[in-house]
Amino acid sequence: MNRRFAVLSDFDGTVTTSDIVEVVLARFAPGKWEEIERMHRARTIGTRETMTRQLALVRATRDELVDFVRKEAVMDPTFPAFVRFCKGNG
Repeated sequence: MNRRFAVLSDFDGTVTTSDIVEVVLARFAPGKWEEIERMHRARTIGTRETMTRQLALVRATRDELVDFVRKEAVMDPTFPAFVRFCKGNG
């Protein structure tokens, strides 16, 4: 029996060297998003509600966000080797 596996990977802090959502929030919703983050870490609200509330605070155009993320998102230097390993092992 030939078994195949799928590898799913998070983006923030896994593919990239930083949490891009936090970087975006710090830039485009400064100070406002942190209380929501504290509530999430205290488990008083879930991840979906956290993301919904935090991202609603962002004040930027799509173009501003895309430009900012392109400049700020740095791929973890070990991630390409991980991808090659996964591909090489089916």
